Amino acid sequence: KDDKIVAVGYSISSNTNNENLTLVRFTKNGKLDESFGNGGLIVTEISNQKDIGESVAIQPDGKIISVGTTHHDPNFDIILVRYDEYGQLDPYFGLGGIVITDINSGLDIGKSLAIQNDGKLIVAGFTYSEDNFCMTLLRYDSNGKLDSTFAKSGIAITNINSRIGKLDLALQNDGKIILIGPSKVDNTHHFTVVRFNNNGSLDNSFGNNGITKTIIGDFSEAESVVVDSYGNIVVAGTTGLENQAFVVAMYNQTGILDPGFGLNGI
Repeated sequence: KDDKIVAVGYSISSNTNNENLTLVRFTKNGKLDESFGNGGLIVTEISNQKDIGESVAIQPDGKIISVGTTHHDPNFDIILVRYDEYGQLDPYFGLGGIVITDINSGLDIGKSLAIQNDGKLIVAGFTYSEDNFCMTLLRYDSNGKLDSTFAKSGIAITNINSRIGKLDLALQNDGKIILIGPSKVDNTHHFTVVRFNNNGSLDNSFGNNGITKTIIGDFSEAESVVVDSYGNIVVAGTTGLENQAFVVAMYNQTGILDPGFGLNGI
């Protein structure tokens, strides 16, 4: 509402050489907001090894939520961290503002975050299962507890020959969830779009049992997604076709490329 800009990532401690989750807030003019944290920065150490922020979202009440990954040897776990609008950890969220989720794979990675209209939090990430990286959705209530009404105890794991990479998600007006990311078949990398119902089940009315894969050259990777005002799903990423290039694909509500966009939807 105040046009300030919040970015998340990590910084390296000069004392411990550990990677710590870091928030930075800028004014609308691009200057560090010195009213936020320590001169515009907030550094949060969760483990004594590696804490990486990957995505950030702002609640309607101004609270800031970051998702990422913490590494406390030997496990990698998904982290959610919530701050108030001044950058203080929120004591009413998780344990002292922090939620750590271990899906029992040893390798769980948080990548992207969206806030539903009812305040519930949708997190996208990867978990290692069945000798594969699986796209994973988790839903939490507004206090940071896994939502038992979503998928299996709050977690939906989809094994579609994924490989680790970028992930993004978007929410449709009807509550359905769009998840995009990488998958690999026979050394060919695909744009992959998955749609879930609001309860965490795959939406069988979309693509092939909820999943659409698009081959664009020998290598293509989806990295970002939005749903436009007409309900079309717009996915951006990269392709190895004609050297390496940006690519945008538009899908309709059934998961089919829109022939009126670009060249056959691409």
